[in-house]
Parts: sequence; C-alpha cells; structure tokens
Amino acid sequence: MDSLEIEFRKTILLHHINNYLSMKKVKMKGLLKNLKLILEGDNKITVKQLESIVPFLDKEKHFKGWNKKQIVNFFQPLLRNYKGELYGTID
Repeated sequence: MDSLEIEFRKTILLHHINNYLSMKKVKMKGLLKNLKLILEGDNKITVKQLESIVPFLDKEKHFKGWNKKQIVNFFQPLLRNYKGELYGTID
C-alpha cells in the first residue's frame, strides 16, 4: 500500500475522531484526544485502541454494512506492529 492511500485512511479516521470530539454526550473524549494526538504525530495506534472506537465507526455512512473485522482491516496500515491482515481477508 502506498503512502498516499495510508494518508487517506488516516484522514478518514481523524475526520471521524474530530466529529466525535465535537459531540457533547461522548464520554470517551480522553481516549479520542489521545488517538488524535498519536495519529497527528505520525505514530501508529494499537489494535485495542482502534477496537474501542469501532462501535462508533460501524454506524458511519462509509462503514455501513461492514463488520468489525472489515473496519479493523481497513485501518491496519495505521496500527502498531502491523504484519499483514489481522482477521484474514475482507469478504
């Protein structure tokens, strides 16, 4: 995967994180701020960190009909210790 595609995926994730941070009733703002800082610093997040926001992401228009595995696989290039697909291929 080329760096342009990775940057595109990071932009999508940061867009959603910023949307969640702007919502008043979201309770995980500390985690979201931390994820934003990590990604903006060109660092990678952990699988566990990503999985903690998948319940938000799977409600987004872009990810409608996707399961957890598909969402995690989509963002894998942004994950620490990335060594290929975590959950197998996307169906």
